[in-house]
Amino acid sequence: PILKVKETLTPAQLQLLSCAALANMAEEIESLDNLVESGVIPLLMQVLTTSHEWKSDTNAVRREACRALGNMCVSPDIGRLVLKENALPPLLAMIQGENEAPCSRMAALCL
Repeated sequence: PILKVKETLTPAQLQLLSCAALANMAEEIESLDNLVESGVIPLLMQVLTTSHEWKSDTNAVRREACRALGNMCVSPDIGRLVLKENALPPLLAMIQGENEAPCSRMAALCL
């Protein structure tokens, strides 16, 4: 059951798996409107802009959040919504920063 899994995961692992699941769902064009309507864009933006006490996993979580946003940005309308959420500064920081290369690539996909 999902509740048992939740009890065995750290907050970082739970957030990583959640972002990865959203990214996988966002690969299906048919799911995009449902994802937007459920409010995932602000939640994913929160992942990108919040610092966490579990620094070692932050890049992986942010990478998956960027992958979800990048998959959603396939739609130009959704891309505009992402930019309206003030996504540009954190995405540019990820591209220009000293993050691992996969983070930079996923951030670039959003733009």
